Amino acid sequence: MEIYAGKQPDGPFKVDNSSISVVTRLISEISGSGLNVTFDNWYTTYPLIRKLLDEDKLTAVGTLRKNKREIPLEFLDVKKRGRRSSMFKFSNKITLVSYVPDTKKENVVLLSSMHLDDKIDPTSGDDKKPDIITFYNATKGGVDMVDQMAGEYDTSRNSRRWPLTVFYCLLNVSTINAYVLYSHKPENKLKRRFFIKSISMQLIEDNLKRGECRTYV
Repeated sequence: MEIYAGKQPDGPFKVDNSSISVVTRLISEISGSGLNVTFDNWYTTYPLIRKLLDEDKLTAVGTLRKNKREIPLEFLDVKKRGRRSSMFKFSNKITLVSYVPDTKKENVVLLSSMHLDDKIDPTSGDDKKPDIITFYNATKGGVDMVDQMAGEYDTSRNSRRWPLTVFYCLLNVSTINAYVLYSHKPENKLKRRFFIKSISMQLIEDNLKRGECRTYV
């Protein structure tokens, strides 16, 4: 993760906050792994998806803002198109899709370097959604899921000091990541609440031995 602190003054800690630069920094640990990255329309651009595919060997799927110059005009005009219709364009291993939902007032535009055909997901029924859209909907919720899990067992306290707020966030995310790794082994059966409690007890174990803190059940 990165903390977005707005535009920074000139100096050694100033970084480029453009979407391409942010994504490039965040995917550095998985570059070359062949994994897929899903992001929303703040990040999605054709140059970014091209770079991830060619340089980092990563596929990507993302919604595209309709003011992007790479979108053909016919992909934006929905007046003559039927409801639940899709339009595809393929270019050098990158697919552009425009889908008109049931309302027909606007369309959804996505770019994907993972999908190379115009397949419609049969499980979407009468909605006739392209595979690209159902895949995006299935994988876009990572941040939302983390927020939900952190809210269930939250370490944070109200504070006006932003370093403390960042610290609490790191604690929440660290316990979630640790539990994901823990759960990959089938023999590990602890529920997340008890897993977090066991971590807490281990962290204060030395202080308990010295009698510097108390525990409450």
